[in-house]
Amino acid sequence: MFQSNILENFSNRKYHKTPSIINPQIRGNNFDLQNIKPLTTDSFQPSFKGSENLSPEELKINSLSKALIIKPDNKKLKQQLLDQERLLMEQELIDTEQHLKRMFRTAGIHPQYSKIPKNYNDILTLAKRNALTGLSCYYYYLEDYGYKTNLDADLYYPIFKAIIEDYPDNSYLAEDIKTQVMINTKFMYRLMNNSEDQEKFEKLGLYLINNSPYESCKKAALNFFIDFVDKDRPIINETQKYYYQQWLNSNKNKASNLRILGKLSAPQLETILPDIINRPEKQNFDLLLTAIWCAGRVQSDKCFNSLKSFIYSTTLNNHSKLNKKQLQLSEMALYSLFEHRNNHKEETDKILQQINAKIPQLTDISQDLQYKSSRNFSQKDSYLKSEIPSGYDRSRYKNIRKTFVTNLNYLTAKQINYLDKGILPLRELIAAMNKFSAELEIINDTVTSKYTKLIGTRTGDGRFYDM
Repeated sequence: MFQSNILENFSNRKYHKTPSIINPQIRGNNFDLQNIKPLTTDSFQPSFKGSENLSPEELKINSLSKALIIKPDNKKLKQQLLDQERLLMEQELIDTEQHLKRMFRTAGIHPQYSKIPKNYNDILTLAKRNALTGLSCYYYYLEDYGYKTNLDADLYYPIFKAIIEDYPDNSYLAEDIKTQVMINTKFMYRLMNNSEDQEKFEKLGLYLINNSPYESCKKAALNFFIDFVDKDRPIINETQKYYYQQWLNSNKNKASNLRILGKLSAPQLETILPDIINRPEKQNFDLLLTAIWCAGRVQSDKCFNSLKSFIYSTTLNNHSKLNKKQLQLSEMALYSLFEHRNNHKEETDKILQQINAKIPQLTDISQDLQYKSSRNFSQKDSYLKSEIPSGYDRSRYKNIRKTFVTNLNYLTAKQINYLDKGILPLRELIAAMNKFSAELEIINDTVTSKYTKLIGTRTGDGRFYDM
């Protein structure tokens, strides 16, 4: 029986607590990847230099839950290790039952982090979910560090389609595993070689939006469309129509559905928004605030005129009696109005000057927007050119910057200008930090420090991901 052969022995096994990433039990300056045995049904036996104090059995069972170190600049070995791990997870996802024993033995399923179900089919689902979790980590860090790989879309699509469309929504881990499919899809999407493959995976996301009872699944699919799919793809139009119908047919979550339409830059907003913004006294606060925010994302004269009218009637003509909510609405209206500046420069600048002169509570915002207007941060290197006139010195700064800031290729010219504005005064300090192996990373438009000495660690469910 499965339980007697695997689960019973597994539950009696003693597992050490996963060591700290900062103080891992296995250390070494390199890996001997040549001695990794070929992947088989039952065994995976890695061999690491610097780990001679562990027995072969300890390596087999426990090594994959340790944090591992190699030289940070050894990119080739790092990618070899990541590719080796990807092969494991693909096997575990495609032929889960055949590789289940290996997953138990190598911590692909770990009792410390996973509550092991008693039903055999549920165990297979748990194993697939863990493999998907590991693959999403793999593809995220692959993109993060700019590694090159070829994606076999035909390998993943049948599995993803079966999970999304055929796996019952009331089954074990249904919400979790379908969400993981969409998380993987968004990381794999940019690696797909042709539009036909992209379209197949896009339709899986639309299927979840139309049919899933779980908000987390819908949200994962929606985020995939918003962040990764070009706005001129037909699937975006279909998604816009779906949420427009949601807006029309439901009196609940009006602000939430309107916000989604804004993120999708839906053309229907050109009609919806003026009706809301031009009658502020009849709207609830959340809906009005959302409509004003959306108006900054729709480049149309109707939306600009609605914002301008709102600022004059609610803000400038009532500046001595503004309450807290009106101030918040006014702040959002100014930011949204500024998004139209390219098409309405004179009118926008005039309103900012009037705000600056009449309303002390909004002076900081108006001055900041005027500063942005004068610097034109949408142009490449506009801030650097104003602060570092010498082309040679700018080039030298950029060479220093790329040693401690990664992922610049994912930022727009405007975002890079704001980044330079923030770090330029601190460049000497940051360069000194870099000597001690500090590194900065761009995450959601913020700059975050990270430690670069580690290659990676196993996640809680036993998956490996690159640091």
